[in-house]
Amino acid sequence: MKIEKNKLIFQLPLLLLGVLVLFSFGFSTASAADTSIYVSTQGNNSWDGQSAVWNTTSGPKATISNATGTVAENGTVYIANGTYNESGINININMNIIGESQQNTIINGTNSGNSIFIIASGLNVTINNLTLTQGQSDNGGAIYTEGTTTLTNCNFENNLAYGWGGGAIYNQGTMTLTNCNFENNQAYGIGGAIESHGTLNITKCDFTNNSAFDGGCISIESGSVNIKDSTFTGNTATNNGGAIYNGGTLTVTNSTLNNNTATTNGGAIISFGTLEVVSSTLTSNTANYGGAIENRKGTVALTNSTLNNNTATTNGGAIISYYGTLTVTNSTLNNNTAATSGGAKTSGGAIYNTAYNEYDDSYSNGSLTVTNSTLNNNTAYYGGAIYNDGTITIDNSTLTGNTASTGGAIFNYGTITIDYSTLNNNIATTDSPFNSYDGGAICNAKGALNVTNSTLNNNTAYYGGAIINDGNLTVTNSTLTDNTANYGGAICNEELLTVTNSTLNNNTATTYGGAISSFSGTLNVTNSTFTGNTANYGGAIWNEKGLLTVTNSTLNNNTANYGGAILNVYGSLTVTNSTLTGNTANYGGAIYSGYNSFNVTGSALNNNTARINGGAIYNYYSDVNPVVNFNQIVGNSPNTIVIYSKTGTVDATLNWWGSNDNPSGNVNDNVNVTSWLILSITADPTSILNGSNSTVTVDLLHANNETIQDPTNGHVPDGILINFTGTLGTLNSSTLQNGQATSIFTAKSAGTGSITATINNYSVSTPITVRTPPTVTVIDPANNTVNVAINKVIKVTFNEPIKAGTGWIELVKNNDTSVSIPITWNISGNVLTVTTNSTLAHGVGYRLLIHTGSITNLASDNVAAYVSRFTTSSDVTAPTVKTVDPANNAVNVAADKVIKVTFNEAIAKGTGWIELTTSNGTVVPSTFSISGNVLTIKANSTLTHGVKYNVLIHTGSVTDLAGNNVAGYVSRFTVDTIAPTVKTVNPTNNAANIATNKVIEVTFNEAITKGTGWIELVASNGTSVTINSTTNGNVLTITPTSALSKRTHYSLLIHTGSVTDLAGNNVASYVTRFTTTTT
Repeated sequence: MKIEKNKLIFQLPLLLLGVLVLFSFGFSTASAADTSIYVSTQGNNSWDGQSAVWNTTSGPKATISNATGTVAENGTVYIANGTYNESGINININMNIIGESQQNTIINGTNSGNSIFIIASGLNVTINNLTLTQGQSDNGGAIYTEGTTTLTNCNFENNLAYGWGGGAIYNQGTMTLTNCNFENNQAYGIGGAIESHGTLNITKCDFTNNSAFDGGCISIESGSVNIKDSTFTGNTATNNGGAIYNGGTLTVTNSTLNNNTATTNGGAIISFGTLEVVSSTLTSNTANYGGAIENRKGTVALTNSTLNNNTATTNGGAIISYYGTLTVTNSTLNNNTAATSGGAKTSGGAIYNTAYNEYDDSYSNGSLTVTNSTLNNNTAYYGGAIYNDGTITIDNSTLTGNTASTGGAIFNYGTITIDYSTLNNNIATTDSPFNSYDGGAICNAKGALNVTNSTLNNNTAYYGGAIINDGNLTVTNSTLTDNTANYGGAICNEELLTVTNSTLNNNTATTYGGAISSFSGTLNVTNSTFTGNTANYGGAIWNEKGLLTVTNSTLNNNTANYGGAILNVYGSLTVTNSTLTGNTANYGGAIYSGYNSFNVTGSALNNNTARINGGAIYNYYSDVNPVVNFNQIVGNSPNTIVIYSKTGTVDATLNWWGSNDNPSGNVNDNVNVTSWLILSITADPTSILNGSNSTVTVDLLHANNETIQDPTNGHVPDGILINFTGTLGTLNSSTLQNGQATSIFTAKSAGTGSITATINNYSVSTPITVRTPPTVTVIDPANNTVNVAINKVIKVTFNEPIKAGTGWIELVKNNDTSVSIPITWNISGNVLTVTTNSTLAHGVGYRLLIHTGSITNLASDNVAAYVSRFTTSSDVTAPTVKTVDPANNAVNVAADKVIKVTFNEAIAKGTGWIELTTSNGTVVPSTFSISGNVLTIKANSTLTHGVKYNVLIHTGSVTDLAGNNVAGYVSRFTVDTIAPTVKTVNPTNNAANIATNKVIEVTFNEAITKGTGWIELVASNGTSVTINSTTNGNVLTITPTSALSKRTHYSLLIHTGSVTDLAGNNVASYVTRFTTTTT
């Protein structure tokens, strides 16, 4: 060790220290002054070092070694600018060494073979603002330390460790570096700038163009190193770790490692221990293996970091990890290259992960986890982004634009789980069918690969546009779209492939399998969708010599020349509960199969097209009869040969062909369709009341030969839409489940109608009868009416004619429902009349209970239970007459008088009678009516003049609304006997100069009406004038129909009986005269 080699050197300072101690007893002021020692190129070691310049009594030291030997414990040595050619400076006490400036305070070790500073164990030394250059030693060319050393603002340039390690610094203690620069330092062994066996903290330091055999800048043999905010540029290792060699614990944070080179492994870092890289950038580094980082049986965690444009001439463009643990989180690895030159087949453009241990030829850990990271535009021969023969988990990450000859993004020999990730636009460049493997995004070679919740789009390869599988591949909840290949536009399978809950759309294969081609392998497809895929053979899937099972999946609108959706040759094909719709081919619009059997059950083969033959299925040849049962086969073209079998018999019985008609016209002679499914419909019950329900059942379980199929043995696919209509009600659409569907018919109107079910534009119907139960439309008294008469007759009117049922009707008190009021009830048409056997009590609430079944319609449909409530009036006072018109004992009453009797309250007709009689008892036929509180009596003919009449209102003939009877009442009047007389006439009698168009008005003393006599207007020459006469009130108006003659005398003659008063008394004869005008 360095300390042992300089043991003699340390003895002299110790002897001098003893002399100084003795000397200090005589000069007590000297030791205090030694806490600060100054050094200058202008100084003199004989001076005391107490002043930075000579002041005639005190001046600086000339050498640093003298100053460090002079300064007191924990003192400070201040070094002025200048160049000091020194080395072998032994530090044996705690001290601070401070240069005047980082660039201009230079210690030149002159390549002496000794370290510039040698710091003993157990010391605390601080060094600031120095440049240390040309230090040369076997270990630690500038500094060799076993103590605790803090260096700030220092430069280390052109230092050399020619023995083994640490071109600038060899650390076996604890060291902190801040704002330091290391440039062009070299170690023939390890650590071109630093070799550390202890604890090393580096902050804001730059390492440039340093070199070593291992660890161009830093070699960590043991202990821990923390690097923050630092830069490593252009450093070189002729073996491993262009910048850093880690054999302990290393943390790199917020730092940059650029353009570093290792001839063998780890262009920037090689780690055998524990490495954590956080928020750092590793760019344009180069190595044979691991362009930026090599992890060998250690643990590496890469977080929030960027590794771009790194290059490995063999494997691992950015990272190579050997049987260790590698974690990549929130990081970016772009444009890295595992260079392929001279035919070399490199692997892992960004990451190479292996579990292989070359030391014992075994496989062990090899774990890689990639989370929330991006690996784009990386390049290699195998695995443009990742090569794996260990165990990998990729979560929520993006691998885009990567390129490789095989496995554009990933090449896998081990175990990989990919979840919630995106692999787009990756390319496998192999363009020859004779090269092994391919896979635009992933090549799974004999490994186990699970792809879940991920997207693989626009990838390209010769085999497997997105994935080629020669191992065990599971694809779940993922999307593979717009991928391209010659074989298997999305996936090429040669071993075991399981696709579940996934979508494969718009993929293209120029030859086989637009979405998937499977050669001699096993392919299971479940709950997945294939749409818009294209190939020459097998628009969605090509299966050759393998086992293909398709379950609960959808293959729509795929296109090929042979087998629009599926082509099966020499293999076994089973399609169950799936949908193959809108696919197109020349032969076999949905399926083309040859040289083996196939089984298609419980599936929908609809609207597929074969340009030449086999609109749905084309069977080229089979030794074992294929089975096509319990399928929906509708709308395929050409419909004359929906299923075609060239050789061998296809059992195509018990399918639904879109109608109940014989489907034999849809197949050729080698296809058996002797039995087929027909659509049937039933309603239960078939006759219901309006507003009630009937269960309608539709099924495709009946065969044409009237056998009924057990759905456990097979049925058409679930989910076929059934549209229901009903002429008398409503139904909801439904879908078939286990071969049948139900819907509830709700009647909305009465009558005889039908219920229709429609599938594939084919309809069947069943009759339905809807009846209406009788319902109450009006009840008198209305429900909750109050003040009802105690003798009220209750009338209940129904919506249709009714009859008595088997139930009963009751009238009960609201407060005592246990006792029924005696009633009588009868039915007439649609009216139920309920009459109480005695009057009801005043002020009591009653309920009429029409029990269910007490009334039915004529079809015997029971009325629903019905309740109506009313309350009788508490009024017990009989109505009385307030006024009568004509008043009692009135005379001169008109013969046609309408008699009105007004009561003190509203009234109703009772059970008694009302009479109009003469005074001698003769009854006058009359009509009676009531409105409100008024009784109106009108004789059926005119009364006689001068006769006295009696109005007799008998007790009980009128009641109030509470049912109280009026007391007997009599009123008398006498009809008028006095004739009407003329009061005035216009023109007055004997008037002259009357206009020829004069309208004559005669006013009487009372109201008049025209009688049976006549009225005349006569000229003096005896000529009668044609006139019109009218009465209004007490005025008679006479209007000539033409103008009268001038200068003529006229007489108006009102003959007896031509006018009467309203009592019928005739006017007496009356004459009046006038003369017309002369002009």
